[in-house]
Amino acid sequence: MQVDRLEMARRIAREMIESDRQALELAVRQRPQCWSRHPAGHGARPDALAG
Repeated sequence: MQVDRLEMARRIAREMIESDRQALELAVRQRPQCWSRHPAGHGARPDALAG
């Protein structure tokens, strides 16, 4: 029974890590202007990089 519980915990942790990684990739994909080297329509201000 302990082995099944450990295996179930591993599976849940693996799925959580996968979903977190997919959510992070989706967030980056939805907001490309924050990550692009040449942002369009914005002035090159140093304080914009901090936020």
